[in-house]
Amino acid sequence: MQKLINYLDKELMVITKGKSDKLILMIGENEAYKYLDDIDYNILIINNIDWDNELAPWDIKEGKMFTFNGGADLFLTKVEDILRYVINLLSEENIHISNVTICGYSLAGLFSTYAIFKSNSFDSLISVSSSFWYPKFIDFVKSHKISDKISKIYFSLGDLEGKTRTKFFKDIDLATEMVYNSIEKTISNKKFEYNHGNHFDMPDQRLAKGIRFILSK
Repeated sequence: MQKLINYLDKELMVITKGKSDKLILMIGENEAYKYLDDIDYNILIINNIDWDNELAPWDIKEGKMFTFNGGADLFLTKVEDILRYVINLLSEENIHISNVTICGYSLAGLFSTYAIFKSNSFDSLISVSSSFWYPKFIDFVKSHKISDKISKIYFSLGDLEGKTRTKFFKDIDLATEMVYNSIEKTISNKKFEYNHGNHFDMPDQRLAKGIRFILSK
């Protein structure tokens, strides 16, 4: 089944294949599902996102390059509403969801990671090439606790992403490892891996790798 749905102010894509009680909630447009031909899944993709506002945990303004308005908490409330709506929709198709993973790439990965600290709606996390350069995010992670429901996490990063002179990105490998290490202490089912390439190399395939890990037994 593949459906396009307009709900609230978002375009949703719901894709189901085979039999699964797990739902992958993907923040932002992607085609990771095209690399999952051999496994069963339920995927919800939330499109037409205001990236600079809805995914940002708090306001920042760094010169002309970065201006974000911190709308993540408000957007998270909308995401939870969308999630309830789609789970109910799937139940009408005799698909009963018992496990939800939140998943994102880049700034959507930052938001997805932020969400497991602020919400009890999720059971696992896929965080790929996430924007952990975001000012004060590491301090937030170290001073807050993730939801007790989280039982499985997957992190990945391109091995060339930190090889830049840009001050925001040059320490992204260290920042990602710090966030992962802070979260993984209480979780036994976890994985962190490096993929070859920079931030823009094969994002859909990298997301698919995370989905495979989360859906594995």
